[in-house]
Amino acid sequence: MRRGLFAIAGLVAIAGLACAPELPRPTSASDLARHDSEAALVAYLGQRDASPAVCDPRSASPHVIHFDRDTSEALVRALLDGTLDPLIWRRCADALAESGSREQAASLVDAAAGAYRALATDRDLETSPALQARLAVLQAGYIERPAGTDGDPTRTAEAFEELRRRFWAGRFGPVAARFVRELLDVVDLERGRYGGRPVDRAVIDDLAARGDLSLLRRFADRLAGQDLRDHARRRLLRLAIAASPFEEVRARAAEVEERVMREGVNRISVAQQPPVRATLDTGKLTARRVLVRQDVLHQTTALFGDGDGGPSVLPALSLGGALWVEVAGLSRPITICRTRGTFDPTPCIGAGDVSVDNSFAIADRDGSFHLRDRASEADTVAVTNAKSWFPLPIAVGGRRLVSFGWPVRFERPADLILSPSFGRGPDLKVVVSRVDRTVLAFTVVNHDIVYRAVVECRDLPAFHIISRGAAGASGGSGSDGADGSAGFDGSDASCPSTSGGDGRRGGDGGRGSDGGEGGDGSDGGDIQVDLDCGPEACGADEVDRLLRAIVSQGGAGGTGGPGGRGGRGGRGGAGGRGTTCVDPATGESRSLSGGTDGTSGMDGSSGAWGRTGAPGRPGQVRIRAVAGCRGATVVRPRS
Repeated sequence: MRRGLFAIAGLVAIAGLACAPELPRPTSASDLARHDSEAALVAYLGQRDASPAVCDPRSASPHVIHFDRDTSEALVRALLDGTLDPLIWRRCADALAESGSREQAASLVDAAAGAYRALATDRDLETSPALQARLAVLQAGYIERPAGTDGDPTRTAEAFEELRRRFWAGRFGPVAARFVRELLDVVDLERGRYGGRPVDRAVIDDLAARGDLSLLRRFADRLAGQDLRDHARRRLLRLAIAASPFEEVRARAAEVEERVMREGVNRISVAQQPPVRATLDTGKLTARRVLVRQDVLHQTTALFGDGDGGPSVLPALSLGGALWVEVAGLSRPITICRTRGTFDPTPCIGAGDVSVDNSFAIADRDGSFHLRDRASEADTVAVTNAKSWFPLPIAVGGRRLVSFGWPVRFERPADLILSPSFGRGPDLKVVVSRVDRTVLAFTVVNHDIVYRAVVECRDLPAFHIISRGAAGASGGSGSDGADGSAGFDGSDASCPSTSGGDGRRGGDGGRGSDGGEGGDGSDGGDIQVDLDCGPEACGADEVDRLLRAIVSQGGAGGTGGPGGRGGRGGRGGAGGRGTTCVDPATGESRSLSGGTDGTSGMDGSSGAWGRTGAPGRPGQVRIRAVAGCRGATVVRPRS
């Protein structure tokens, strides 16, 4: 069963990928939103640090736009064949179930139901931890889905009844039977029954009296009637309030109960209970370095997470459980509220009351923050100050309480080559600032256009800023020589005694004309470089490296045009035809010979290639110290 299922999934996946556009690596959330395809979604989610927020149609960060049955089936295939980790798959499914339309959620439930049935009946399930993990995540996703999130009722009913028949017939192994039994219990609970009897308030009260929190929570989530669900939630809440470590919660039990029943969480008001101080458990946050990939010519940057496995997407910043805030009126620190509807009486801070004071940070509804993975060069430089640090200060209730950050690495950008279509290279003004011992910031002004780049000192030998003159125009092609004229044909033989005449020689082809000369390359522009080394003096070696990196180049001379093709020699004339003559008096006959064919004329010679144009001259590069540089102005003159 499993091999057949995987084979079909593989064929469908291959067929889909065959016509899919090539995706960039790593595939960012912005790339996913731009391509908006099943292949892009699976490719994104398959990467380290991928965020399930891309599956949330209401997410403020980039996300998949078009989510239909094909998308659901692609996600389930990716889970079955091991492309997606079960945890990220589950979190994606939860995001869609929580925020997507009923139709979108139903399509995923239907696709998952078919996969569940295939896995549960697979004989390899009993001994395969990987298959068990996939079945477990499908089961948990269904059991813990929001109320009212259902698939096609006919399809799900058929699937459940088949599982029920197999279960009672004893056709499952121990592992599969444990999964199926739990699922069937939940199916019965959604129909208002548990343990073979109808569920009423007395059953719920009995669970509360026994302190069975796990089953009571299942009742609160899965019972069909809103009245019974609310009753289970209240009983669950009262037990949780009684066991709360917050004396303030226990002292105001009735008020807390009503607030949680109304809002789903016990969110405090930071206006009434202002934050005092905060701590950050960085061990619960993903540690990454930010890799900045620069497109200097177009002045854009792409940001990636850089870890031991190489570049991947930037991780989300999930502060729940990591940020702990002391607020007035509470005896213990609190953190960000979990998703609404958890019915937890523990005091918490609303996600909207927490901010990350960084223009790249996008707040989501669950209290996590996503970092923009596309930005202008100017924005990136402004946030990082061109330094090796990406700051992430955190404010609660508008008050900055704690700050941390991730290290930054600026990937070496491609050379910035500025060259017009024709004419002299642009005159440039370049300001080079030494940000610290490891990083240089470049600002290049070309008339009213400004280019910025950040280059780590170790990459300077391989990076160049070039003002280049336009290349000379290519020379035109020479004209072809005229073809030689055909020779005249000889006359045919005629009786009584005239033999056929010889054909005349064809005329020679004309010589092709020479190719045109290539145009001269234009001169490179002049470059004024202002070097700011800051408080520490720049050495001569640093100035020399800049002279190698910032250059003016003349444009290449145009290639000479090819000479014209020589004309073809004319065809030689055909010799006259011979004939046979008969003497009418004697009846004797004799033959008269024909003429010989004339030779063809000689082909004309091709014209010579035109001369290549002279290259342009480099402009002058002048480096001037504006602060902290030893020595006088350094000039590289025109050569």
